[in-house]
Amino acid sequence: MKRSRYLAEKNSMNAFLSLFFILCLANATAQNLKNTEWIQLSVQTRDGKVVYELQPGKQSVKYYFLEDSVLVSSDEQYSNKVVYAIDDGILMIGKFTSYIIDSLNERTLVVSDFPQKGDKNKKLSTRTLLNTDYLFDYLRQTQQLPLLGDSMVVANNLFSPTYNGDLWKLFLDKISPLVNRDLPCNFTISKDGNICEIQISSNKKFTNKEIKKISEIISSTQGSWVIPPTPKKFSYRMNFVLQFLTGGIRLSFHQNK
Repeated sequence: MKRSRYLAEKNSMNAFLSLFFILCLANATAQNLKNTEWIQLSVQTRDGKVVYELQPGKQSVKYYFLEDSVLVSSDEQYSNKVVYAIDDGILMIGKFTSYIIDSLNERTLVVSDFPQKGDKNKKLSTRTLLNTDYLFDYLRQTQQLPLLGDSMVVANNLFSPTYNGDLWKLFLDKISPLVNRDLPCNFTISKDGNICEIQISSNKKFTNKEIKKISEIISSTQGSWVIPPTPKKFSYRMNFVLQFLTGGIRLSFHQNK
């Protein structure tokens, strides 16, 4: 009788330890964002008001987490790199931004604004992000995947390669002066990652020499685009407007094919 009771207690303890180990392992895995990319789907205030939702034509916000730093994009280029850390359920990005991790799994990350001193009456926001490993299926299910035929993606703010670098630095020494002017351009990123079919129309705001330089700069970005995960290789038609601003260069999509 004593032996049976001992074995029962031992089995119960082993089961508890196994469950505890699994939960700890799951929590440790969930807290690891290394080498993952996320796109912001929505921002909602605590009273239920949606203040941002990822839709065609709207600015997209992406985060590409490395080992201890994160690349942040709001204009299809990863030009902003800051440190990040996760400590006791708090995600800290840079020196001044902190979020409470409400939930984190391989598919979604939900975070809430971290309350600051004196912000007791502030309506804190909750942000929902989607792992880009699941973005292709998500857009296909919601009938928003911008496919042209069965082998090309017409890139837009919902689904697009992101330039890993700072286009401002590429253009700074070669296009002068940088003033408020826009230049539509089209190019293709092939299935193998090559840049081809660069098309730039004549524009009175740019000289022929500048347009030639811009074409060369676009070509030089080959191999520096972060391609979103897909079940098979696609080529990408990039229909951009290059916006030359006094504070830098931005990319925005236009609808011409």
